[in-house]
Amino acid sequence: MKVLTYNMHKGRDRKRNNVVVDLAEAIAERQPDLLLCQEVFHGRTRDEEQCHRIAHAAGHDHVFGPNKFYPSGCHGNATFTHLPIEEHVNIDATESFFEKRGILHAVLHYADAPLDVLNVHFSLTGRQRRRQWFKLAQAMPDDPAMRVIAAGDFNDWRGNLDKRVRQSGLLENSLWALHRRERRTFPARRPLFALDRIYVRGFRVVRVE
Repeated sequence: MKVLTYNMHKGRDRKRNNVVVDLAEAIAERQPDLLLCQEVFHGRTRDEEQCHRIAHAAGHDHVFGPNKFYPSGCHGNATFTHLPIEEHVNIDATESFFEKRGILHAVLHYADAPLDVLNVHFSLTGRQRRRQWFKLAQAMPDDPAMRVIAAGDFNDWRGNLDKRVRQSGLLENSLWALHRRERRTFPARRPLFALDRIYVRGFRVVRVE
């Protein structure tokens, strides 16, 4: 299974230009089996539905979990896959009035068994991220034999949350296969911070890019 996570930043580049079409094409070229996006904008018209554009380009079904609402629409997390989606729920992970955050929990059918997929966008402050981690841990199935993928923008630039996750023994950070410098994902032009994660349980990591 190929897993890809990406913060869309509402489909805008640094100059606020709409680059959704380019992003959708770039994502489709990578042919992920599972794509987890954050800050996907969902507008009032079909042309503004970024989920539709990405799903069409990748040939995937999708589920969307809104986190913040505007007069013109909303943005949130979106999970795309060609695997059957059995159910999904959007968990409110907001810890501050100024930062609307969520965990989009989808259950997929994979290899004749359920696969829990948690699409994450955590807050900018460490205290809020710790509380959000507890919500994520509570959402995971209790049975340690059940497969889990938890990925997205954790905003964990110091790595403190990553230490807590690893100490819990609940998940494995698949990006540890990379050199520390290669784990950096933000800003895109010249990455300095490792904000994004792909945590797994019940999988053997073959390759990380």
